Amino acid sequence: MIRENNLIDNITEAKKDIQIAIIADVAGTGKSAILSNYSERIKEEHPDVWVIRINLLDLSECIYKFDFIEKTAKKTAIDFFLDLPTVVGESSFARSLLRYRLETGDRVVLMLDGFDEIDSQCQEKIIRIVKSITKNPVQLYLTTRPHTLDTLQDQLLQFAYNLEDFTNEDQITFLASYWKLGFRWDQTNKENGNEGTDEMMKKIEDTL
Repeated sequence: MIRENNLIDNITEAKKDIQIAIIADVAGTGKSAILSNYSERIKEEHPDVWVIRINLLDLSECIYKFDFIEKTAKKTAIDFFLDLPTVVGESSFARSLLRYRLETGDRVVLMLDGFDEIDSQCQEKIIRIVKSITKNPVQLYLTTRPHTLDTLQDQLLQFAYNLEDFTNEDQITFLASYWKLGFRWDQTNKENGNEGTDEMMKKIEDTL
């Protein structure tokens, strides 16, 4: 198990302990929402980091048509991201800067969402691209459902992270923190906040 902050803070370390983070779980558990949250937090806390978030299903046609050249695998993988219409557009300066960052792994994060939603041919290409691009110290996050997890773990030699449900204590702590943002929280509230939240949770459980 690893805390969310560790995955985000890891991007600024000279030596990345977790270069590839595979996030796996069943449908509807919030994998895409986590990437959205990561993306916003990284941009806010590390504004000099270039974050590229890609929905693989939306770009499945581009992936299918992409010709991966094994002899120039590293260049080919970089070209894949540079040629995506949603990444850098027509700016030659942006393309040059992104190429440099992908070549060096300097302040760039890739987020690939929905590996399980593309067909097997596209999956094979994405794995080859990921293997090539992460030979440089590029930070990469990838989400999938369990049925394609073994393939990713075997090919990328990286264990996945599963999402863990909130415990009752986690829910109380979260709701107390959330409600503090919306109300004036004087000393009395601070002392009684978790107790009141606990009572509220019990009422919700009884209702459900």
